[in-house]
Amino acid sequence: MRLGMMSDSLGLIVAVIMLLRGAFGSLQSVNGIRTSLHQEAYISEAKSKFIYVLLDVVRNSQIGCVFVEYSGHMNNMNEQFAKAAGWNRERLEGKTWMSITHPADLEPDSNYVLEMIDGFRTYYEMNKRYIGEDGLIYPVRLRVSVMLDQKRFFVTVTPYAHNVWPQSST
Repeated sequence: MRLGMMSDSLGLIVAVIMLLRGAFGSLQSVNGIRTSLHQEAYISEAKSKFIYVLLDVVRNSQIGCVFVEYSGHMNNMNEQFAKAAGWNRERLEGKTWMSITHPADLEPDSNYVLEMIDGFRTYYEMNKRYIGEDGLIYPVRLRVSVMLDQKRFFVTVTPYAHNVWPQSST
């Protein structure tokens, strides 16, 4: 039952993101003509409202979610993310993802992030290990997507039960 709730939450988040990506993409230009300032203000306001709604969905999600700035700093995470990474949420808030990533996963994760910043990817998935505040390793399935504002990433994690690490890491 819990797995169903997790997949429903992720499905809702992905559906909202994809719906709004399509809507905002079509509103920003029509037949190659830029929209008016009034329309751009409307789009900007809609994006702001969407972020507020998304934060509420994230807070109540059964899967681990966090927003990550391009600087690497994590914020607006939910309890499920902090637990999956082996941290207390208050102590994890504001840290960088690099500071809690297992050293063996740092290079591939960093390469994917750079590809996203350079526009070669809109998302990536990988098996990843976090180092918890207790020094233990916390394996997760990671999915990272570029946000609508293109200034941060939206990250979801699904923890592996009983520290089971899959054979493939990508």
